[in-house]
Amino acid sequence: MLTEINDSRKCQDTKDKKCEKKNNKTMTAAASKAALVCVSVKHNNVDVLPPYAFHVEQHQTYSQLLEAFFIASARDSSNTRFKQAIAISDKTLIKCFVSQAADMKDRIETNLSVKFMQGCELFGPFVHFILKDYKLDEPLTAKQNAFDVLMSAGKSVKLEYPEKFGSNPDECTRGDYRLRNDFIDLVLQQNGMGFPSGLVKTVGKPIVDAFSDVLFYILPHLTKICSRSFKFPELFNCFLNDSMTMEQTYNNPGNHKNKTRLSADVLDQKLQGLYDIKLNFAVTLSNPRYKKLNEALESTLRGVQAYIDNLTQTNERQKKLHQSLQPTRSIDNGTSSQVKFIKGGVRTQIEIDKYKDLEEITKDVEPYQPVFINDVLPIHRKNRFDYITGIKLSYNIEMYTYHPGARSFSLWFCWKSGTVDPCKTNAVVHKIESSGTIPSFHTRAIRKEFMYRFSLVTKISPAIMTQLYQYLTGDQSVMSAQASKDVQARLKLLLETQDLDIVYDLRNINEGRPESFSVLGRT
Repeated sequence: MLTEINDSRKCQDTKDKKCEKKNNKTMTAAASKAALVCVSVKHNNVDVLPPYAFHVEQHQTYSQLLEAFFIASARDSSNTRFKQAIAISDKTLIKCFVSQAADMKDRIETNLSVKFMQGCELFGPFVHFILKDYKLDEPLTAKQNAFDVLMSAGKSVKLEYPEKFGSNPDECTRGDYRLRNDFIDLVLQQNGMGFPSGLVKTVGKPIVDAFSDVLFYILPHLTKICSRSFKFPELFNCFLNDSMTMEQTYNNPGNHKNKTRLSADVLDQKLQGLYDIKLNFAVTLSNPRYKKLNEALESTLRGVQAYIDNLTQTNERQKKLHQSLQPTRSIDNGTSSQVKFIKGGVRTQIEIDKYKDLEEITKDVEPYQPVFINDVLPIHRKNRFDYITGIKLSYNIEMYTYHPGARSFSLWFCWKSGTVDPCKTNAVVHKIESSGTIPSFHTRAIRKEFMYRFSLVTKISPAIMTQLYQYLTGDQSVMSAQASKDVQARLKLLLETQDLDIVYDLRNINEGRPESFSVLGRT
C-alpha cells in the first residue's frame, strides 16, 4: 500500500515539474517578444511623465519610444497621463539613462538607437529621458573637446530626394506623374527641403506620395473649394498657371469624356494620408528646414477637412429632403413667403422710366387688390434682382414674394396700400395663397409613393378615379365627378400610360379642332 502511494506521489511530482517547465517556456517565449519597462520623462527639470510601466516590443528602440510619447502627449489635451506636451526642436538636447533600480542609482547613459531588449538585458528595465532646451548663445555641452568640434564641423549632412516616376521623368506626359515629379523639383528642391539618406524612403517618399495624391484630386475643383473654405497654400502656387483663375495642366476634366464629380468619401480617404504624415513624422516636420511644408500641411488639412464636413452635411440634408413625404416649400411653413411695405415718393427720371410698366398695370387697380407682376420683370437674374430691390413708385405699395425653390423663379404680387394695416394685408395674402396660383413642388419620395400606389392599376373604376383625384388635390371631401371632363380625361391618360415621363400631348397635330388646344398645365 505504501509503495502505491509513493508511486502516485512520484507521478504527481513529475507532472508538476513538466507543467512548470512548460509555463517557464511560455513565459520565456513571451518575454522574448516583449519586455516590461518603466519609463519617465523630464523636460527642463519638469516631470512631464511620472514613472509609467508597460510592455515594449523587442524590435523597438529608445528613439522610437520617445517619438511615440511625443505624439501621445500632443493628443493628451486633458493631461490625464502627461503633465504637459513634449516639445522637441533642433535646440533640444536629449539624453537617455538606463538603470537596474527605480531610484536611478548607478544609471548608464545609452544611445537612442539601442533596442530595448538589449538595453534591458544589459543595463536594466528603468528608463529615464532628460530633455533640455538651449539658447543660441549656450553651448550644447561643456564637455566637447577641440577634436570633436573640428570633426563635427567637417561633416555636412547630404540631402537627398525621392525618386521620380516615369522612365524619362523630364518628358513624362501623365498628369499624376508630372505633378509628383514637379512636387519634388518645385517644392522640395527649390526650397531646400531634402531628406537625409536614411529617411528618403521611410519619410520622404510617403510625404511626396500623400501630398501629390491629394493635390491631383482637388486641382480640378480648386475654384469651388477655395470659394467655400480653403485658402490654397502659397507653397503650391507653382502648380497653377494663374493663381487667380486656378488654371492648371495636370488634371483637366475637360480633356476626358466622363467628368468625375468631387466625392466627399474619396476626398476624405485621400486626406487620411496627410493625417498619417502629421502623426507619424511630427518630429521630422518640426525641423526648421520643413517649416514651409509643415505650414502648408496644416493649411491643407484645415481647409479641405472643413469642405468635407460642409459637403457631408449638405448631402445629408439633401437626402433628407428627397426622402420627405411633404413638399420642401409650402405656404404653411412660414419661411417661403414674405410681405414688404414700400413707401412711395419723389423719383428721378431714371426711376420713372425704369418702373413705367409696373406703374401702368397697378395705377388703375383698387387698393388691396393683388396684381401679379412677374410679366414685367427682367428675365436676367441680376437685372431682376436690381429691379425688385430698387422698386419705388409715386404711391405706397406692398409686395408679396413667394420662393418655390428648385431653381424656379420666385413669384411677386403687389397692391396699393395707404398706411400699414396688418388686417387688410393678411386678407390679401390669404386671397393669394388660396387662389391656386402658388405652385407646390413634390419631392422624389412623393413621386415614388404616387407611382407605387397607382401605376399598377389595371382597371380604371370610378372609385380609383376618386382616390386619384383626392390624392392629387389633397382634399378628401371632393369627388372625381366634380372635375371637368377634360381633367378626368387627363387623369385617365395618366393611369393608362403608367409613366409620367412619356406622356406627350399630340393633340396639337390636329389643326381642325381648335377646342382641343386647351392648356394642359400651367406653371
